[in-house]
Amino acid sequence: MPKAFFFLTILFAFFQICFGQEKPAAVLHDEFGKICSEDLMARHDAFLIKLSNEPSALGYVVFYGDETLEGRNLNFYHVLRNFAAMRGFDATRFVFLRGENRPQMLFQFWVVPAGADAPKPFKEYSPENIVSTTLFDKNWADFYRDEYSKKLEIYADGFYDLGCEFSPNVKEFAETLLSNPELTGYLIVYTEFGKGLKRGNQVAAFAVRDLIKNHKVPRNRLKTIYGGNRAEPEIELWLVPQNDKPPTPKPDLKPKK
Repeated sequence: MPKAFFFLTILFAFFQICFGQEKPAAVLHDEFGKICSEDLMARHDAFLIKLSNEPSALGYVVFYGDETLEGRNLNFYHVLRNFAAMRGFDATRFVFLRGENRPQMLFQFWVVPAGADAPKPFKEYSPENIVSTTLFDKNWADFYRDEYSKKLEIYADGFYDLGCEFSPNVKEFAETLLSNPELTGYLIVYTEFGKGLKRGNQVAAFAVRDLIKNHKVPRNRLKTIYGGNRAEPEIELWLVPQNDKPPTPKPDLKPKK
């Protein structure tokens, strides 16, 4: 056998060994939009089971928030970051990435085998400076008696009771205000049909006391507006820079059938 042919044969075999196997690739395990808590937990559990069956793989969550409600995005952010630990799963195998906010919320669960390239968001999230009047969060708000503590409350956190909605993200709203002295917090309160200004003012006063007492927001950094009636009682949390216009209420004109 000629030496040149022998050398080429050895070289070909070397390349076959080194490059014959394809590089593993990340696999999109699940993808979905805004979701209720029971469905989210079921999907997340299925994701953890998949990772348990592939002990050398990592789990990546890519989250794209709703561009209109950063408070709600942060609620989902904390749920996703804490879920694996709550289930007793090894946190070192779980990676969270946040992409740029979009018109609609999107979640992606990826399984990334050893040696595979990690997924990347289409565009990474970057916190925006609040330069105009901005809605931070909104949700149901009216008086009710908590069945466990028996205390009078206005925010019902249905998401943690296997529901679809969080309570308004008052904590992050307060932290945003405290971190930026140029912002004023506006609370717009809407009452359900059959209830009016008096009830709206009572709910607003309760919400303001909560922000002052429990979240240390100075009273002069908060303003309230009664917004009128809506099909469901609701509160909106707005961030308003200096010299910008306050938010405009948008009540329902008539009860929805």
